[in-house]
Amino acid sequence: MNNNYDRGEQKPTPTTADEILQSRYGVTEGDVEITFEDPRPEPIKLVLLKSGELLLTKYQEYVGSDRVVLSDPKVVISRSSAADDGAVTTTISYSNWMALSADTTFNVSADAIVTVTDPVQSLYDSYLEGEF
Repeated sequence: MNNNYDRGEQKPTPTTADEILQSRYGVTEGDVEITFEDPRPEPIKLVLLKSGELLLTKYQEYVGSDRVVLSDPKVVISRSSAADDGAVTTTISYSNWMALSADTTFNVSADAIVTVTDPVQSLYDSYLEGEF
């Protein structure tokens, strides 16, 4: 069995869990080459910060680090209103987190985070489609 890096290619040195899955180096055995690919969709997560802000963001954890990377984070704003008949309507909107920053990627202390979870599919889809 040979690895691509046994043939003189540089061995990948991923530092995050996503980079490990996305390193995509191949392994060959005989005439068969196996390439490792990340089968997951983009790592878009709902992140609740200690400040109370709820973010929808591309999320990466660093292996062995107390930091996380938030890319293109959006603050999720939820507004509910009741009609005269008692029906409740909830509207979701987004705003840029750190709107006055020129950056769109932020290295954040994991201590600032309360919890991380997967968003419902409609939030995930609206984030990918840029509906904010």
